[in-house]
Amino acid sequence: MRRLPPELPDDPTTEQVEAWLELAELVGDPAFLARVREMTLAGSQQQGPPPFEAGPIVEQVGPAVSAVWQPDSAEGRALVGAADP
Repeated sequence: MRRLPPELPDDPTTEQVEAWLELAELVGDPAFLARVREMTLAGSQQQGPPPFEAGPIVEQVGPAVSAVWQPDSAEGRALVGAADP
């Protein structure tokens, strides 16, 4: 989330506007914020290494998200293939 754009593009799609509205409603919901706080605190108390490191995934997939590549596009398939072990 830290690497996603913090604002809508100049010409957002209907889906992007709806997603921003939904996000605005969520962050204004005290119950949602309380649950996020609980999950954050529980995660910070976890012993041992995290189940996976998200940084490399975000670095590799971030540009695809920004470019709005579809998973079934040639670019999307190439990216998924590059991630295979």
